[in-house]
Amino acid sequence: MYSIKIEKAARILNNGGIIGYPTEGIYGIGCLPFDPIAVTRLLSLKKRSWRKGLILLAANIEQIEPLVYFPNNQLKDEIINTWPGPTTWLLKARKNVPFFIRGEHKTIAIRITNHDISKKLCYKLNSPIISTSANISRRRPLKTTLGVRKELGKYLDFVLSGPLGNLDGPTMIRDGENGKILRG
Repeated sequence: MYSIKIEKAARILNNGGIIGYPTEGIYGIGCLPFDPIAVTRLLSLKKRSWRKGLILLAANIEQIEPLVYFPNNQLKDEIINTWPGPTTWLLKARKNVPFFIRGEHKTIAIRITNHDISKKLCYKLNSPIISTSANISRRRPLKTTLGVRKELGKYLDFVLSGPLGNLDGPTMIRDGENGKILRG
C-alpha cells in the first residue's frame, strides 16, 4: 500500500530533498545524512543549531556499523536487544561522521527502527536517514500528516503519510557509555 509513496520519498531524498515521515510516536523530518546541503537546509527550516547534533534512523545494524563504535561490555548486548525498537542510543562516532551530524559531540544518536514505513524507507535507500522531530525548534512535535503539511509543507519536498507507531511522543534517548536515560 505504501510502496509507491516510499519509492517517491526515496527518489526525493536521493536527489537532495527533505521529507516528512511517520515514526514510532511523532512525525519526523529528514534527509540523507551525508548531504551537507540538505542537512543545512533541514537545520535552517527547524531553526536548530548544528551544535546539537541529529538522530540517524536506520533499518538494521549494517547501516550504522560504519558510523559508530559499540561499547566493549555488557551494555552492547543491552543496546542491540532494544533494536529494532523505539530506543535511540548515543554511541561513540567514528571519524567519518561529519560534524554537521554529530554537532559538538563525540557521539552520534542512532536508532534501529521497528516502524514499518520508516524501516522500509531506510531499506529502499540502503542508508540511514536524519530523523528529527517535525516542528520548528521549541514548538510541540507534530503528530499528523495534516499538521506537518500546514506547519512545514512549504519547506518540505514531500510528506510521506502513514500511521504513527504506538508511542505517545518522541523516543527514549539513552547514553551508550553507561545506559543512563537522557530523555524518557
